[in-house]
Parts: sequence; C-alpha cells; structure tokens
Amino acid sequence: MTDPFLHSDIDPLVGQLIEGRYRVLAQIGRGGMGVVYRVEHVTLKKELALKLLLPELGRSEELARRFEREAEAAARLSHGNIIQVTDFGRTADGQLFLVMELLEGPSLAEVLAGGTALPVGRALHIERQILRALEHAHQAGVVHRDLKPDNIVLVERDGESDVVKLLDFGIAKLSGPDETPGAEVLTQAGMIYGTPAYLSPEQALGEPIDKRADLYAAGIILYEMLAGRRPFVATSALELVSMHITQKARPVTQAAPLVTQMLSDAVDRALEKRRDDRWQDALSFLAALDPEGGGRQARTVTVGGRARRASRELVVGIERQLAARGVRNTGFVARGILVVGALFVLAGTILWLRGPAVTSSVPGGAATNDSAPDFTRAERAIRGGKTCRERKVAAEELIATQDRRHLGLLEAARDRRGGFLGLEKINGCMQRELEAAIRKLRGAP
Repeated sequence: MTDPFLHSDIDPLVGQLIEGRYRVLAQIGRGGMGVVYRVEHVTLKKELALKLLLPELGRSEELARRFEREAEAAARLSHGNIIQVTDFGRTADGQLFLVMELLEGPSLAEVLAGGTALPVGRALHIERQILRALEHAHQAGVVHRDLKPDNIVLVERDGESDVVKLLDFGIAKLSGPDETPGAEVLTQAGMIYGTPAYLSPEQALGEPIDKRADLYAAGIILYEMLAGRRPFVATSALELVSMHITQKARPVTQAAPLVTQMLSDAVDRALEKRRDDRWQDALSFLAALDPEGGGRQARTVTVGGRARRASRELVVGIERQLAARGVRNTGFVARGILVVGALFVLAGTILWLRGPAVTSSVPGGAATNDSAPDFTRAERAIRGGKTCRERKVAAEELIATQDRRHLGLLEAARDRRGGFLGLEKINGCMQRELEAAIRKLRGAP
C-alpha cells in the first residue's frame, strides 16, 4: 500500500468532516478513479478507509455507475478474504464516496515487484485464500473480472501473516434472481474490461464472461507467484492480449523446477484457452492444490460435473494412446471404447447393488446368535437410509456397541458406491469413522 501520509500536508480535505461522521486524517492512495483517505468515524472512534470519486469523473454517468457497482458488489459479500464495505453515499457537494475497512499491508503486486518467486508453501497459502474468496463471490453472483495482484492486499490478522483481502469490484459483473429483463448493463458485447496481463481469452475477444474468467486470472497469479514472472510477457498491450488468445503457456516447472507435476498440471488447467477445459469452479481448483484439505470442501461440487470431467480426461488419455499407435479417427474410437466400458461398468454396478443384503457377521462367517441386541432398525438405516447423515447416525449407533458381529455391515457401508456409473462412495460423510471402527474391530479379541 502507499505511504499512509502521502500528500497529507497539501490535501485540503485533511482535517475536514465528511457527512458529519468521517474525519479525514490523511491521504493514503490515489488511483485512476478516486482518492483513498484514512478517516476516523467520530462516533465509533474507529479508523476506516474512505474512497472518494474524483470530481471530474463524477460527471460521467458510466463511471459514477461503476463506482456504485463496487458498493453494490461489496454489499453482497461477507467473507474474511474480501474487503468489508460499511457505507456508501454522496458528500454535500455531490461527490460519491465509499467507506471500507482500513487495510495495513502490502499489495501482492508489491510483494512480487522484484521478480522473485515466492516459496511454494507461501504461494499456495495465498492462492487458497484467493480461491475461497472467489468461491464466495461467485456463489453470490459476483464475477470480479479484474483479478490481479494490485487488487490483493496481504494483511496480518491475529498473528497470522499473508491474510488475503480481495478488493476493487468496480467492474464486477453481477447476476442473480433479482435481475429483470431490460435491466441496465454496464458492459456491452465486444467491449474489453480488465487488465491485459490477467485477461482471459474470452475477455480479450470481448465475449460474454462468467466465473471461469476469474479462475483464469487466478491461474496467472499462481503462475507468477511460483515462477517469479507471468506466463505471457509482451512489449505492448495488443501483443499481450493476442498471446492470451493464441499461445499456450509454458509449464510452470520450466521456470520453477521445485514445483511438483501435480501443481503444474493444476496451473495448466486453469490457463486453458477454452473455458470448458478449465476448472469449472473455485472449489475444484482449490481441491487440486490441496487434495486433503481442499477436497473436503470440493465435495459440494456436483457428482455430474466430476463425472463429466473424469470422462473427458479419460477420452483424451485413450486418444493419445491410439494416436501413438497410428490409429486414425482417435476421437471416435476412444468414445466408442468409453461407451462400451461404461455399459460394462453400469451392468456390474446394477448387479452389485441388487446383490444379496449384507448380514452382520463375525469374520469367518459365524452367524449372529439370538442373544444379540436388537439393532434391526439401525441395520436397515445404514443399508437404506435416504441421506448420508441418517446412515451416519445409524453407523455410530452400531459402532458404539463395539460388537464384531457388525463388522461385515460396516465394511459394506464403507465400500458402498453409487451415483454416476457407481463412481462415487455413497457414505463419504463418514469414511473416517467407518475406517477407524473397522480397524478397531478387526483388532478386537
């Protein structure tokens, strides 16, 4: 961030009271659209940041609407990694202002200014927070459209450093159920908004965009943090825009040898030219960066979406193998193989699901005796409960007995699959509990 006391001795607003409640302490930054001040709420005795639209720009209806758009977008969002906006209005002389939390820390652009790559762990720590912020914004119907290191500030919170704060939603795209036909649209087909270095191919072409444009920019940022340079560098904005449209980025491993292949593949996918080939949401990207921690959140992604991506990757893999063997029309042949394989899997899944019911039994096939407690209800629930939560409660009831006669039933619950072609574990919400119980029961006397 800029020196907190920059221009404080010459700015006529310093010391003035805005709207009767914000006393201007110092100018802390100046951008193309406005000036940012450190202010104090005179009643709450709390320091905040106040962004004031430049007077000459306030006469432009579009720029004024864009300033209002920033406030509108921020009002939808409440996330620890997104700047909090607390007030919006006009001064007595008609200037638009926006009040937000005061951030003390460097922008990511300042951190990367030296061209030195960040340690992989630090880069991933920052990127994960960016993706969580984007997921929240996208769920609220907000696409940032100008994601770049300048719009990411790193602050310290509760002893933790590099806490991401995403800001500047001035050209955000807003959507939601409250939109009506004929509502005002700030952007038009064929117009390009954003920063050339972080522009997605569809933005560069002036096409309609969605959240995947933000994920492309997030991929560029991660590449830059890992490699110390952006994947595309040019001498002019026009050349840079052209590179986003036509050139494939070099793998990040060529510039950063310590980056794992898995991480490099995740970045490559974020930078795909076709948006359908990229990560389809921030949680999927997050899961690829952190299979253990991120995967727990990524379970909210639909099964259908995961299956389609897995299917597409499988087709590509088969095509490559066929091409290496000189087979023509690899796409047609690969899809034929996949369809036949899917039919076999589907048939096997149906037979498995319709197989004999699993009965509680001890290892070796010993049947339960008549003196066993009556857990018929719990056994029925763990086999056929409508929700994973219902089945989990039943499983916990059986686990609590520590009775080895339930081992077979618990193993069946752990391994039960379903969904598209039986590719998903149905009882994913209790895999850890089941694994722990099975290990304990197997070792019981």
